[in-house]
Amino acid sequence: MIEKATVLSTNGNKAIVVVQRTTACASCGQCMIGKENLKVEAEVENHINAQIGDVVDVELELSRVLSASMIAYGIPFAPFFIGCVLGYYVLNHFITINRDFLAILTGVILIAASYLGIRRMDKKGLFKQRFSIKMIK
Repeated sequence: MIEKATVLSTNGNKAIVVVQRTTACASCGQCMIGKENLKVEAEVENHINAQIGDVVDVELELSRVLSASMIAYGIPFAPFFIGCVLGYYVLNHFITINRDFLAILTGVILIAASYLGIRRMDKKGLFKQRFSIKMIK
């Protein structure tokens, strides 16, 4: 995906750009930004020596966008599903509350744990290189 961006600031070989997302991008529903916020700020490597105010093209490969979506949505779905099954069929023998409620509760706890794990990995920078936006011109 190639989008237009405006350079807000530069610092050595890094630049802060603001990407004006297209309405098609805003309506896809894949991210949490929504239709009302069509601007996204990002830090990119400034290997083309762009200056403040320059309009540049930035790119994030489609395969990486899909991988990021899988991390954000697909990976947490598995613990949710496993938690629901575990709560419904296993934990109900040990905890005497409504079986359906226990299934949902267990699923929500595991999905929250998976999001916390993803957030911790993100803070350690495990995704930064793989999902970084590149300035191409």
